[in-house]
Amino acid sequence: MPIIKSTYFLKILFEEALRQAFASTTTPEEYRYDPDENGPLCKIRIYRSFPRRNFNPPVIVINAEPGDASLQYLGKETVKDVFRMDNEEVQSDTLKLVPLLTIDSVVDGGSNPYVEGTNFTVDKKTGVFTWITPKPSKYYCTYTTFSYLNNYTFPAGKWVQSQVRVPVKITVYALSTTDRERIIDLIVLYVRHVFKDLFRPMAEYIDMRIGGETETTWDNQIVYTNTLTVDCWSAYAHFIDLSTFDLIKNIDIQSIISED
Repeated sequence: MPIIKSTYFLKILFEEALRQAFASTTTPEEYRYDPDENGPLCKIRIYRSFPRRNFNPPVIVINAEPGDASLQYLGKETVKDVFRMDNEEVQSDTLKLVPLLTIDSVVDGGSNPYVEGTNFTVDKKTGVFTWITPKPSKYYCTYTTFSYLNNYTFPAGKWVQSQVRVPVKITVYALSTTDRERIIDLIVLYVRHVFKDLFRPMAEYIDMRIGGETETTWDNQIVYTNTLTVDCWSAYAHFIDLSTFDLIKNIDIQSIISED
């Protein structure tokens, strides 16, 4: 997954998981989520950005802080050389050449023929037979070595896999302190005990913090807030073509300095 998209991915992950959890029967009806947010059954709204035009508490908002890809995490990354294999048919024997075998005929002791692909298969590089039908007690084969296969590899680039630390903030906006406390309790319950194992293949928790309770005024009404911050590890992976490394390696630094 690309580095920047990992932040967006985590927001979607928490948004969908919270919607499903708050739609479950574990959640009290007075805080129950329903996909029809304007219907009578929807008692709470869950978004991944602040709904400025349609702010109708109680509301849960999921935000992600900037991802932390600090150099201190380099010890957790993996860089692998990637090689490509090319096969080239040549007519002369050189290093790493393996003969290609062409089977002319295979017969048993009574000159009864066997057909490749029906009675047997053969590895054209090694000449090893694998019998599909019962192997005869004696068989004779004639074959010719008509060319060679040159197996060689060449470097293609590097596969970089690492992790980025993304703090996900889940904020509750409520019209009473009681609603704020009960909703934040439910969020902690779901995030800590339900989501954790399910998220592990995609993201892993490294820390959780509950922020201090605050209050603010929105549209002439007092809104009570609290925030749960979940620090997550999210993995990313990229293939970097060898041409990129060669391009940077071939920069003539001395000439650039001299021109300046």
